[in-house]
Amino acid sequence: PERPSFVVNAVIHALCRLTKLGWCSDVALRGFMEDLVQLLKADVPHAVLSLRILSELVTEFELGRSDASSRLDPEGRMVAQAFREQDGLTRVFHLALEAVHSACNAKGQPEGRAILQQALLTLHTCLAYDFVGTGYSESDDVVACLYIPVEWTKHIATAEALRLLFQIYIAQWQVSNESEVDTSEEGPASLVLQCIALVSSTRRSVFDEKGRQEFLVALLE
Repeated sequence: PERPSFVVNAVIHALCRLTKLGWCSDVALRGFMEDLVQLLKADVPHAVLSLRILSELVTEFELGRSDASSRLDPEGRMVAQAFREQDGLTRVFHLALEAVHSACNAKGQPEGRAILQQALLTLHTCLAYDFVGTGYSESDDVVACLYIPVEWTKHIATAEALRLLFQIYIAQWQVSNESEVDTSEEGPASLVLQCIALVSSTRRSVFDEKGRQEFLVALLE
């Protein structure tokens, strides 16, 4: 983390690209995820670095299309599907969500805020993943729904999770001076709102009647 940012960025990009290229052909490369888990348990700078790598890793598996609304090329689609189905994406999602909860428990400490911002970015990257694999276009109905895996719904598409996200957003403005609030696109306030927008668009079919009602109540509170 103490290296120049351009060096860190280049190393992260290389690690993620190599992991993607060997994901289907070399099972040993998937052990890279375990190394990141250990890094996440270290001090704050290394935990933030681990989350940066995880976010970049998810983004890397989405590369291979000419623009945001086009399909992945055949090879890219195969690798992206493998990453999604072989516990790669789900593992990143759980690690990001755990980091969000951990940062919230830090009660406003500077270290907690640093982890929270990167954890929210990683969580948003997971939620915004192209699960359908067709690319997104504003004219498509698929844009209106979040097609997260069913096993994710009990962790993120719940009234409790939605209330937590709203609490995080409100906490960003509970400062003595509003100028201290980071309102940038990748600031915590903006990121958590983007997560709320995605979660609130979860497709209706994943809910039972009671869960759907509780979710809607939490959304409208």
